[in-house]
Amino acid sequence: MIYMGIYVTLIALSLYTDAPLGVMPLMWNIQSYGRYPIAIYNTAMKVLLQWVLPFSFVGFYPASVFLRAQSYAVYGLCTPLVGIVCLSIGLLVWHRGILRYRGAGS
Repeated sequence: MIYMGIYVTLIALSLYTDAPLGVMPLMWNIQSYGRYPIAIYNTAMKVLLQWVLPFSFVGFYPASVFLRAQSYAVYGLCTPLVGIVCLSIGLLVWHRGILRYRGAGS
């Protein structure tokens, strides 16, 4: 749900412009940072991977629950909630974009 929400949001942003967005390769690279322990990053990357683009809720936090890392267990258990929020935002942006879309006709 997290991946779908983030990527649907990014794709739906192209409905608001006439030019395609070239952010998808950047997102694929940032997505790989969510697999590593969040403690190794600086504050800006922590905020990005936790709250702006919550890729750490896909890889690191659920793994910490299974590895019994108590300091991150609460975040791991919040993963379904973060997924619902991300998917809801993505679908909202998509729905509003579809209503605003003018068409690709020439």
